[in-house]
Amino acid sequence: MLTNSVDALFIIRQYKKLIQQLGGKAMNKPIMEKFYSKMIEDENFSTALSLKNMFDELVNYRLIRIIDTFKNNPVPFEKILPYGGDTVVLGPLKQDNAEFNIDIVVTMEEYSFQFFDRVFENSEKRTLNNENPALTILQKMNSSQEFIVGPRMIKTFKFPKQELEFYSFIKDFKDNLTLFIKHE
Repeated sequence: MLTNSVDALFIIRQYKKLIQQLGGKAMNKPIMEKFYSKMIEDENFSTALSLKNMFDELVNYRLIRIIDTFKNNPVPFEKILPYGGDTVVLGPLKQDNAEFNIDIVVTMEEYSFQFFDRVFENSEKRTLNNENPALTILQKMNSSQEFIVGPRMIKTFKFPKQELEFYSFIKDFKDNLTLFIKHE
């Protein structure tokens, strides 16, 4: 089966290169014919189908990896849990009248790290041009320049290229936030 998996990956990579050489992602009949001829050989179709199923489960697996990595130490947050099939939630972190959270939204192509105050996000204060408590904390931590600023402070990481950077960022962010809260 491993040999078939390697063969199928090779076929898929060759197919991708062929499409790119022809200048687009649209499939045309000659390309599909070559792909089809490979799929009807031996166990290539079954192997490709297995790879497709694994590929389809990749987002869920990445969610589980995030939870497994931080479940024993969600500090400064109370807990870490999955939400809605594509999100990991770290939270809450209650501070004064705020309830800070991190939502990590996982898509096939990226991670979206979202730091926010749930109380602020769900209140009328948001529309009154009041200072966003999540932004205030990031500014005091000298980290706001790393984020897209809005009701949620967002930083994205490309998958798989920035996978290691993403995990390091979460750890460093949690550590820096913990230190900030202790000294605040």
